[in-house]
Amino acid sequence: MKNAKLSLETAKALYNQGGVSRQFALDNFTEEELTKPLFDVKEFLLSFFNDFNYKVDRVEFPKSTFFGFDKQGNFLFEYEKINNRFYLSYDKIWLYIANKTGWGRDELQNFVRGVVIEHFQISSVIIEYEPESYEKAYKKHFNKD
Repeated sequence: MKNAKLSLETAKALYNQGGVSRQFALDNFTEEELTKPLFDVKEFLLSFFNDFNYKVDRVEFPKSTFFGFDKQGNFLFEYEKINNRFYLSYDKIWLYIANKTGWGRDELQNFVRGVVIEHFQISSVIIEYEPESYEKAYKKHFNKD
């Protein structure tokens, strides 16, 4: 950080506006600081991908290769190899990343796709979010006593 007169978050907003605003932001922060997400999205995703409860039910969900749940039994993600789709929890992952980064659907999908392909060693995949009603049904189904 150079001689900051404003917050990094405010400077990022000015930088994105362009023109004189961008220059003002650059007078206070480096371009690297202004273009780097405020939090590490890859690290955030890997925190889920490295520590989840693996669940499978080929009878009830024949298209699903596996489901990922957190330690409290909340749905995190689902992988359908047959359809080449990877679904993320809307609230816990998709919306959280979108709110933290300001990314639109395409940018979020492209970034997550790269992390999923690298981590799970999948050749290609389509990234989507799972509707909340599905998440609740999965949680109820897989967390029966």
